[in-house]
Amino acid sequence: APLVLVAELRAGRVLVAPARAETRGIEVLLSGGRRVPWWLGYSVSRAEDLIDGAWVPRSWDQRRALDAGLEYELGRWSLNAAASVHSGWPGTVVTVEQVGGQFVAVAGPRNALRLRSLRRLDFRVSRELAVEVGALRLFAELTNFTNRHNPCCLSYEEVTAGGGDPTLRAEER
Repeated sequence: APLVLVAELRAGRVLVAPARAETRGIEVLLSGGRRVPWWLGYSVSRAEDLIDGAWVPRSWDQRRALDAGLEYELGRWSLNAAASVHSGWPGTVVTVEQVGGQFVAVAGPRNALRLRSLRRLDFRVSRELAVEVGALRLFAELTNFTNRHNPCCLSYEEVTAGGGDPTLRAEER
């Protein structure tokens, strides 16, 4: 993507000015283990905006999430693994309509669509080094170890329909 110094000038940006915003939810967290500390968390939540009298999911709304992790320490070395699964991000469908003889892109209801759920497995190896004024921790991480294609958003490409009219093809990025 090209560098845009003023984000508001970037094509496709839309001002969202809700009358109110609200987040709510509950999380249960379990942890344990002495030799190999572990944790397991489950949350149910909502993050919504009040726009024109209707509650609309925020772009980072995740309704359900399950996270787990563990750590194993060997002296100054530490090995960590974390797994995460959560409901898909909201998205907005965009279509092409003919208005006054011209074809224009028209956004559907904001964030009315849900993308596929996200799943990832991450690993980290770290080492602590003693320095004169404390400690220094160096680490290497491997994110999304299974190389799963987790959708973040929708990207639209203009294509020509069978009758020669322009239309849009949505693709999860």
